[in-house]
Amino acid sequence: MKKDDTIQYLYSLGKMGIRLDLASIKKSLSVYGNPQDSFDSVLVAGTNGKGSTVSMLAGILRQSGYKIGLYTSPHLFDLRERITINGEKISRQKLDNLVDGLKKNLPEPLSFFEFITAVALIYFSQEEVDIAVLEVGMGGRLDATNVANPLLSVITNIGLDHTEYLGKTLEEIAIEKAGIIKPCGTLIASEESDDIQNLFKKICDDRKSKIFLSGKDFSFSSVNTDFHGTSFDFTSPLADFKNIKTPLCGKHQAKNASLAVFAALKLSELRYKVNRQNIREGLKNVIWRGRLEFIQSPGKMLFDCAHNISGILQLCEFLKSDALKDMPVNFVYAALSDKNYAEILKTLKPLAKNIILSKPDHPRSLDPEKIKETFFADDNRVIAMANPVKALELAQKLSEKNDLICVTGSTFLVADILKKFEKKENSNRKNYKESKEGYFYLGR
Repeated sequence: MKKDDTIQYLYSLGKMGIRLDLASIKKSLSVYGNPQDSFDSVLVAGTNGKGSTVSMLAGILRQSGYKIGLYTSPHLFDLRERITINGEKISRQKLDNLVDGLKKNLPEPLSFFEFITAVALIYFSQEEVDIAVLEVGMGGRLDATNVANPLLSVITNIGLDHTEYLGKTLEEIAIEKAGIIKPCGTLIASEESDDIQNLFKKICDDRKSKIFLSGKDFSFSSVNTDFHGTSFDFTSPLADFKNIKTPLCGKHQAKNASLAVFAALKLSELRYKVNRQNIREGLKNVIWRGRLEFIQSPGKMLFDCAHNISGILQLCEFLKSDALKDMPVNFVYAALSDKNYAEILKTLKPLAKNIILSKPDHPRSLDPEKIKETFFADDNRVIAMANPVKALELAQKLSEKNDLICVTGSTFLVADILKKFEKKENSNRKNYKESKEGYFYLGR
């Protein structure tokens, strides 16, 4: 199957919609001898922070000399970003071959996410990775990634998102995400709510699983964050670190990084040995695009795929930090129809000099004109501009020298606008460490 045919076929599976059910993917993988059982794995679920956590954990393990499969979603620019080994995307030829083969051998139809998850698991098995770090797509209990039998289950946090599928309350959502906790397994979690922690403890007790909680079994402190990244101290019975650094920005990244560090330390107790230098280097070299990513070219621009209220609150916390608190912000925002955009815009508005509502190329994108008419008809600071590139150009026109342009909301919007800067990013990345002007890569 040719590249264009492969991508077209995969996206055509989207018409099936979202299906939370393990039966179909289990049948399909059984045809291939259950490849998910041929390598070790770690499953990471949560409302926010999954991507950065899996990226940091994979970075630490890769730095330790292991062959690491990494499965993430969604992608920004290229579907192949979802499936990597030691930082290298699956080749186009390999993707074509795997899709073509799986398509011919399917015992029953798969959804888009089920199919691409099956491709990833088959690929990791064929390439004989030592261990794969798998980001859960939605929920956990019935997510396609949950066919794996992980050495560790990790949960970042619990927030209200995908409520039409996962439940209307935090407790209902937590139960779905806790579905990745295996009998006699191990859970590592950073959710701070006492109620959710107690829920996790009960589930672990019922399944005879071990549980390790942030703030109790490991912790972070002395957090500093700015345009260059985040530093923090880490404490646990297994190891202590002073001034760990990651290029990912925002105070929430200290929590995600501490989760990755403790997971790496627990894996080291098993058979994946890591040392202190591996941990420092793995965090220092992590890359996670489109999440609190700063570009100055020209003017100051911040890109963040904060698509739900939890992510927006983290973004706002960063915008209120010492590095940015006096900087006027012009937002370019877009959302898909399943997001609580009214609450999100209400949260952004106090920080906004202007808000430009846009519309990426996606069938579920909200109409910016309707949002404007419904909520902001008399507010001249809120402007509808459907075309993402024109929305950015308008934001640049409205911005003065010390203003910040923040592109946020839908991943599709961030990807559309970031593509404009890809060539500049590639030419400047080599100067990242030396340059204090121009381009900085920050990540989620």
